[in-house]
Amino acid sequence: MNKAMKKIKLIFSSIAVILSLSACKTTQSISYQKENLPIEELEKHSEIKTNEQLENIKKDDSLLLVFAGDIMAHEENFTMKADMENIWKDIKDEIKAGDFSFANLEAPVSDSLPWKTYPTFNMKTIYPDLAIEAGFNVFSLSNNHTGDQGLTGIKSTYNYFEKKEKESQNTERPVYSAGIKTTANAELTYKILKKNDWTILFVAITELMNSYKNAAYVDYIKPDAEARKQFLAQIEKLRKENPCDLFIISVHCAEAEYIRSVNKTQKDFYYALLEHGADIVWANHPHVAKDWDVIVNPESHKPDKMIMYALGNTISGQRRDPQFKKPDTARDYTGDGYIIQVRVEKESGQKQITWVNPILITTYIDSDKNYLIRKLDDVFLNTLRKEGDEKWASYLEERKNLMESTRGKLIWQ
Repeated sequence: MNKAMKKIKLIFSSIAVILSLSACKTTQSISYQKENLPIEELEKHSEIKTNEQLENIKKDDSLLLVFAGDIMAHEENFTMKADMENIWKDIKDEIKAGDFSFANLEAPVSDSLPWKTYPTFNMKTIYPDLAIEAGFNVFSLSNNHTGDQGLTGIKSTYNYFEKKEKESQNTERPVYSAGIKTTANAELTYKILKKNDWTILFVAITELMNSYKNAAYVDYIKPDAEARKQFLAQIEKLRKENPCDLFIISVHCAEAEYIRSVNKTQKDFYYALLEHGADIVWANHPHVAKDWDVIVNPESHKPDKMIMYALGNTISGQRRDPQFKKPDTARDYTGDGYIIQVRVEKESGQKQITWVNPILITTYIDSDKNYLIRKLDDVFLNTLRKEGDEKWASYLEERKNLMESTRGKLIWQ
């Protein structure tokens, strides 16, 4: 092997360490496109920073974004014995580390209606209150369950978040949301997020609803070619009218639930969103985690766009029947998900993604049937073993091994 080839392999290895799966202090290689790039282009790309170097970045030049999956409230979640704030105890630091931390809230919010579980959800305000207290401050409200409680639930959800946004407006951690309209067939909703000298444009859409009766009050985009074509033109116009550093689009996608592969038609749509102005596409709905792509700008040779195909459940009651003897059962993937931290920087006004840190999480059911989020790492597995809970330790160790096949790809265009 000649020196140039050795150097190429070394650079790719260093990139893989930074963008690799890091749920348990291990790293895994990443698949790459176009590995025959000239060495000088690879050298430019090797400017991706290590964790230690991130500590020295000026605050106004960088932004840390945190993306989670679905926040659900099944009966198992809202009837548990422990205070519901314990759900978030183990991952608060990771969520609060983000300047903006995103989650999909998959239910209407209304205190005037009773708690409701599947198939027509409703959560009391205490549930999103605790998610906000844990650090989430940007919410997608547009999903297939948005209309579960009819127009009453839609309006109540909007009013809850409008109140939260007003109350938090002048605090260090303002709350934002998008996806619900105040009047039928109004224009697409969006929010402008600002921090230091960063401006983010945020849109949240859904491609499916369980009931279409009140779809006119939701940012619903029909998943067909014509509707998507119109939406692409719409977001291109929206970005031109709202100059920003980052345009983030949440897509509650028209893909089958519990399937870990990515539909090609859906993938093509996401790349089209990037071509028409989006910088980050953050998709959810399948309730299982999928891969993610980090896309390198062909001119700057630096990564500046990203697609997350699904991050799975952040919290739910879907792990009600864990298969301890067969952990690879398809439904068991609903109990694990990812929180992904994404560092973006600006250099001479040009943005780039410098760090991607996936954190593997799991829903652990303790002896009192409390559904609690835990980081799925060796520390937690060792804790379970010290407590004598070998059944859960063995099960989650295998789940961890299975989940580590989920990874990111660095895409050269």
